[in-house]
Amino acid sequence: MAKGRLPNLEYLIRNGASGTLRSIDPPYTPIVWASISTGKRPESNGISDAKPIQTRYGLKTLALWDIVEDHAKSIGLFNWYLTWPPRSANGFIVPEPALSEETFPPELSFITKMRRIGLEKKTSSGKPLFVENVRLLRTGMEYGLRAMTLLKIAIYLVKSEIISNEQILEIERCLLGQSVFTDLFCELHRRFRPYLSLFYLNAVDVAAHAGWRYYEPRGFEVKSHESSNPHQYVPSSYVDTDNCIGRILNLADSETTIIVLSDHGTRSAADGDPPFDVDADYLFQQLGIDGRVDYVRCDNRVYFSLKDPGDESVIDRIKTVCLTDTGEKLFEMIESDVHGVYWLRYRNAGKGTIDAEHQRIRVGNVDAKLSHVVKRRYRMSGIHDKHGIFIACGRGIKRGHWIGEVETTDIVPTILYHLQMPIAADMEGEVVSRVFDESFVADNDPIYIETYDTNERLGKYLVGETRKLEGLDNIKRRLRVLGYL
Repeated sequence: MAKGRLPNLEYLIRNGASGTLRSIDPPYTPIVWASISTGKRPESNGISDAKPIQTRYGLKTLALWDIVEDHAKSIGLFNWYLTWPPRSANGFIVPEPALSEETFPPELSFITKMRRIGLEKKTSSGKPLFVENVRLLRTGMEYGLRAMTLLKIAIYLVKSEIISNEQILEIERCLLGQSVFTDLFCELHRRFRPYLSLFYLNAVDVAAHAGWRYYEPRGFEVKSHESSNPHQYVPSSYVDTDNCIGRILNLADSETTIIVLSDHGTRSAADGDPPFDVDADYLFQQLGIDGRVDYVRCDNRVYFSLKDPGDESVIDRIKTVCLTDTGEKLFEMIESDVHGVYWLRYRNAGKGTIDAEHQRIRVGNVDAKLSHVVKRRYRMSGIHDKHGIFIACGRGIKRGHWIGEVETTDIVPTILYHLQMPIAADMEGEVVSRVFDESFVADNDPIYIETYDTNERLGKYLVGETRKLEGLDNIKRRLRVLGYL
């Protein structure tokens, strides 16, 4: 920003209120965004375990968009977490994660199909995808896909045949995805004119996880031949995101309020924990507990939760893993901010060196090399920082004002206050009144109700039926490439 490369974020900060958003431990995207979207902590909103893929099935409380629609206002959700499966709505929903081709309205399903371009070579029937892709792109052009974006798609398809590094290719894919999604979101916003729009972009997150080793190579083994300008991926992701924000600003009028959030910051993994990666697949399988835990890697740590919270024998099994010669326990388990979610710490991590090939450990009934469980490497080169950003700009909001730190649970109460909709007393955040100018606060008192989670509303907005999960393979592939699995 100091170099003038993020003019749209600079504009919003200069003309609005800004601060930092304090994240949650674990700072795993679905867990944090569930808190941001509901005003409630994980234990209260239902997204409180270490499942790598989370959907609306896990939510047990109304989200912001449900509340707004309950007040007879229209919504537009595009690529926003915990919106799959999509429901019928007064507006549009293009869900994330995309576990099927479903959207609302159904004619927008071409967007979820477009996610496959460059990933799959043939249709399920074995036919080449060329004709299908051409059809999807023609439909996309009818919904705002620009010529420049079509050129980017063509360039990406060429790169996908040349680049062998999966992480770099994933960065390229996410940068392309932002262009495609911004084109389509802007057109949908023009057509539907929703009262509340929520739009999620993730290229900065992906570029940090996969590309920080090129941006700041200190502490990493860098193979720069994988890309002509690999060090540019991290800054380019910020510039690209700023450009997308600029296009959204062009949609705004004098009555529009723009809020920009990130669920965490980013920093180099080399400035965090030592580079020891626990092979959770091998560990849990050898202990015979792989079917009894959910786990995800985040910031080069393994976070796990018990599928049965009362199954304490799982914890006991993990505690038995030890060095063969000394009996020293290999791991300690540290409970995160979310009750029931733990992360595994390798006890010798602070020593900085290990003889993984020769040192032996006891895992269940198996005597194995330490290297089978602990490997010296960074799975993610860029990791999460506990502070993200919060920027708000619009009617009734202070200009050029620093508000300090806000909590994830403060977002929904603050937005509802700005919309002059009632705030539920069972929400665990508070209205950040320092965002608003004095005249707005003087003219508008907060309105409170006991809860939005009545049986009638829960039955109307939450998901009851089970739907087929069709996109798991692609999503798991991406999670593996980025180091989450």
